[in-house]
Amino acid sequence: MARDKTKNRDPFGSRYSQNEEPSETETQDTPSKTGKSDNFSETGKTDTPSKTSKKDNPEQTEEKKKSSVKDRPSVLMYLPEEQHTELDIRFDEINARYKREHGEPLQKNRDYYPILIELAMEKTQEMDEDELLSRLNQS
Repeated sequence: MARDKTKNRDPFGSRYSQNEEPSETETQDTPSKTGKSDNFSETGKTDTPSKTSKKDNPEQTEEKKKSSVKDRPSVLMYLPEEQHTELDIRFDEINARYKREHGEPLQKNRDYYPILIELAMEKTQEMDEDELLSRLNQS
């Protein structure tokens, strides 16, 4: 008789009976006649702000978005080793001085390289074409 009880015993009980309605995870959202979903859960929207979110000034946030270096077009330059070394040394010198005076470092891609290109463009515009071509031929 003990064997009969174990044979007929349902290890999961009535939890998984055939007559049970599907759970919430098994149901699919079906639009109502108004076209809106009956499920009122909206992921990502809450009434209270997250504790981990920082409260930025909207002007600062907008400024950060506008001036993101990664949003700028990039230019890859192949420089001779001597120029590359001098470029790095000069940046380190300027950065050290700037950091002493302003308490924060310069950033190469945001601050240093755009100024160098701007100064180079100004210099080449001041040169006449013959002088510029002469310099290009020396390279």
